[in-house]
Amino acid sequence: MDIKENIALAPYTYMKVGGSARFFFEADTEKELDEALAWAENKNVPVAILGRGSNVLVADKGFDGLVIHMRCSELSCDGERVYAGAGVSMAQVSAFSLRNNLSGFEWAAGIPGTVGGSVYGNAGCFGGEMKDVVEHVFFLQSSSKSHISNSDCFFNYRDSIFKKHKDWIILGATLKLRHVSDEEKIKKQTEIQHMMRERVAEQAIGERTMGSTFKGVSLTDESVGCMRQYDARFQKPDNACWVFENRRGMISAGFLIEQAGLKGKKIGGVGISHKHANFLVCDDAGTAEQVVMLIAFVKEYVHRKFGVMLEEEIQYIGFD
Repeated sequence: MDIKENIALAPYTYMKVGGSARFFFEADTEKELDEALAWAENKNVPVAILGRGSNVLVADKGFDGLVIHMRCSELSCDGERVYAGAGVSMAQVSAFSLRNNLSGFEWAAGIPGTVGGSVYGNAGCFGGEMKDVVEHVFFLQSSSKSHISNSDCFFNYRDSIFKKHKDWIILGATLKLRHVSDEEKIKKQTEIQHMMRERVAEQAIGERTMGSTFKGVSLTDESVGCMRQYDARFQKPDNACWVFENRRGMISAGFLIEQAGLKGKKIGGVGISHKHANFLVCDDAGTAEQVVMLIAFVKEYVHRKFGVMLEEEIQYIGFD
């Protein structure tokens, strides 16, 4: 087993900041993953799981333990079901599914992360979420392989049961999709192209970013009341349609950040994207500490401006 030491983690993340892992291992199979976890238990060192690093922030001091880079890449279909290993990219699953005339995963074509991370955080975009397609999730717990059904995953907005059980290591998932004709498949491919063009036009694609930093704000009576109290732009009749509402029936965090006038705000080498206010972008001078400082500033500023507290959807590695 090839356990490496003092490996820089920044190259394994989209943000390209953060320190090194004391120990580092790349797991291509479930057996290798099991062996790495056993090694960590024997050495009494903490473990962190890393996929493609698209929605992750690594501390500048790194991680004083074992980082397992998940590369389990099994991908197969059986009828209307697709099995995807935790290390398979969402874009790869989307393309594979449609090649096999299976629809229902087109929305995931532009998500940069892996299946494992997407199940963990119930990733979604363009009106779709993992909860809509996951049938079963397979995971490792104390060297024992288990699986649970969709209902037992307790999927919620950017949440799942796996966030409450850090020792449950996701191995892969079975997705229930829908068979389509060749003619409909061509239409779906066109839809994907349209979605991808929309992402490129609206988001900080190609930059050093973690993607969406904050969760959207639910349209509860409390949140709506706060925003109406703090800002006249939200003082609309109770029976009016909310023009600010996104596909999930929420107020997007990016909208609130933009309305607060924070587009372009920088701390050191980290700033709020001019293209999409929910994206933080980093230059060569950026550090993880600056990311944390900017996140804290945005949360406090938006809270003072609109009376609501934003919540991160990114994952942290190496922070106490």
